Amino acid sequence: MKIMVVDDEPEILKLIRIAFGIHKYDVVEAESGEVCLAILEKDKDIDLILLDILMPGISGYDVCRKIKADTRFKKIPVVMFSALVHATSIKEGYDCGADEFITKPFDPYLLKERVDGIMGEFKEKI
Repeated sequence: MKIMVVDDEPEILKLIRIAFGIHKYDVVEAESGEVCLAILEKDKDIDLILLDILMPGISGYDVCRKIKADTRFKKIPVVMFSALVHATSIKEGYDCGADEFITKPFDPYLLKERVDGIMGEFKEKI
């Protein structure tokens, strides 16, 4: 399975790459929303996107809206993750099309279990 992690914090990218890599996931890293969208244009094999909300440039909310508005990408599950834990932030995440919301900080191995569960749910829908 190939997941894309979108976060402007190099430590988060590294943490997720290691946690998922030891379980044989292919992890694609994007340090901004713009890079995420550019990668999607080239790589049609992304199975899931882990998307931070607060990033310079395009916010995670806007990236999610663009992904879900594009017929080529709208079926890719988007899991937003953020330190923003206010109900309004979480609601906005779901309103822009996120399939799941995970709060930071998170245990990377529990995150991997959540991603596995989400992918299982999406495979059942297909």
